[in-house]
Amino acid sequence: MIKNISLSLLVSKVKEWGFYQIRFMRRYQGNLLMEKGRYPDAVEAFTAALVKLPEPVEQWEAFVWLKASIGDALFFMQDYSRTLSEFFEAANGPDGAQNAFVILRLGECLYEQDNPDALDYLCKAYFWKG
Repeated sequence: MIKNISLSLLVSKVKEWGFYQIRFMRRYQGNLLMEKGRYPDAVEAFTAALVKLPEPVEQWEAFVWLKASIGDALFFMQDYSRTLSEFFEAANGPDGAQNAFVILRLGECLYEQDNPDALDYLCKAYFWKG
């Protein structure tokens, strides 16, 4: 199982695997950091993966899940204005506006900021995924 391999060993192997694997490892590292509640470190890991995307970055599906991952970490840090920015950017990526998680988090952030538009996003996410 991949969780039993040390991160340093994985990183050394990533150098051999190339571009896509580097993005995968940063995302994997970010997910591990999220599980440990180390949200600022997770933001750094997800951002490091994001900068590896070729230009224009907005055209890649990975852009959506990396922006959503950054936003999710910021959400747990209760930095709702930055969270909102990350999720709006995620919504502008490929199929991001149809991603129920992206729409849900947008609604939650707007709710936390007492924005009445929150209800629209929350209802949309509910109708899409229940």
